[in-house]
Amino acid sequence: MEEIEDARATRLRAGLQALWAYHGRQNWDGEDDVLGVLVRTILSQSTTKSNTTMAFNSLMDTFEGDWGNVAEAEVADVIEAIRMGGLARQKAPRIQAILKAVHGEFGDYSLDSLADSEPEAAMKTLLAYKGVGPKTARFVLMYALGMDVFPMDTHIFRILERWDVLEGSESDSAAHTLAEALLDSGAAYPAHMVLVQHGREVCGARKPNCLACPVRSWCPASESGGESVEQN
Repeated sequence: MEEIEDARATRLRAGLQALWAYHGRQNWDGEDDVLGVLVRTILSQSTTKSNTTMAFNSLMDTFEGDWGNVAEAEVADVIEAIRMGGLARQKAPRIQAILKAVHGEFGDYSLDSLADSEPEAAMKTLLAYKGVGPKTARFVLMYALGMDVFPMDTHIFRILERWDVLEGSESDSAAHTLAEALLDSGAAYPAHMVLVQHGREVCGARKPNCLACPVRSWCPASESGGESVEQN
């Protein structure tokens, strides 16, 4: 089992180094409003980045940037404000429930105090909110607070399965735990960003552009047939 884990870590490390050389390495920009990032992340589910931005901006404009106004509004008004983001009837009550739960737990519409928590404790807090899963919780903590946790979206799952780092049979929670353990310390943010970029621009779901891929010589899923990492 240890040999398998070592092989996975080697492939992941080699792949990331190649992608950073190809796309560039993005470093964390600094702290952001944790609750705002959480709401925006919920709005981003099953929609595009542009739709997410429009829905979030509409929510802020409609309720004057006040989370208390959002929490206490009629759900129909919240639905209307975020309609352009898709799945508004599911997202609006979910957002309101989270806002009320945050206020009930912390006495304020803020999650910034999570910055003082260990990642495991902060994860536990976020996962307790209905509709917040491992990916969302990790993304919020990574993006807003710079915690060294590794969220994986469909692009990342796809790439790591093609690299034989992950298996499709692994649960979402188990896959996140495994991938996080394979990463070098401090690599979560740049790894997430470059894998998402690579999935969007090169390693697509239906027609991956293997000829443009910097890991095509060893990727098991590439058109080249895939050679071992150690040979390259």
